[in-house]
Amino acid sequence: MCNDSASSLPKNVLPPNRIRCIQINLHHSKLASATLAQTVLNLDIDVVLIQEPYAYPAEIPVVANILPAPFNQSLMLFPRPTRFSAWTVNSNAKNRVWNSSVNDRRGEDLETLIFGSGLNIANRLCDELDFVPGGTAFVDLTLTGSRLFISRWAFLAMPSLSDHPYIYFEVDSPDFTPKPKAHPNRPIPSLSNMNLNLYRSKLLAVSTTWPRSLTCSSESEVEEHINVLVTSIHSCAQAAKTFRPVLSREKSMPWWSRELCALR
Repeated sequence: MCNDSASSLPKNVLPPNRIRCIQINLHHSKLASATLAQTVLNLDIDVVLIQEPYAYPAEIPVVANILPAPFNQSLMLFPRPTRFSAWTVNSNAKNRVWNSSVNDRRGEDLETLIFGSGLNIANRLCDELDFVPGGTAFVDLTLTGSRLFISRWAFLAMPSLSDHPYIYFEVDSPDFTPKPKAHPNRPIPSLSNMNLNLYRSKLLAVSTTWPRSLTCSSESEVEEHINVLVTSIHSCAQAAKTFRPVLSREKSMPWWSRELCALR
């Protein structure tokens, strides 16, 4: 049985890499849209994920921008799915995996699609929740890529004025470390411009720092080993580069001078 006791959000300060998110299907309701704007401000929400937003009726419907400044600009992005992505879905599909009382054909097909795509379902089971709104159909899903960690997922015990409840979750944003450049900016000198003996000795010294057993369990580890190898070759080649003296070219017009240039 689901626990119907009310709950509230913690007032403590979140870690700097944690993002507050709220998910809601507004069912094209103007009143629910206005309520959402105030909820976002009250709870200090960072990211809002909306299905079926309210739009002003027009030849081309315009999504209502009711949030006060400085939230008065809207940005629409269409990213390619990644392991760090999150999707919110009004599935209209029933499956016990996301707390439905029964499974239907659409729910079974959706479950197969989700796990076949390498996605995770963030929805918590009823036994893990402090509050479950009465009469909810459990059709709203929160899906994440394999590298996105949801630290908390819950229904909010406050009216949304929509036929869907508020879903609140916190995301631990990963620290993106830029990959080392596989191709450094400076080109590798040609063999004719290198001291080959010096190059071999430097490369041999650097190779002692490389791992002896190359057991790569993922594509990223393979790329990392390749980048280390390419960077080592490049640095040793630059260190062994020989510098040829630059020969000064004879002037094609030895009689030309600055004075003549000023008088031309």
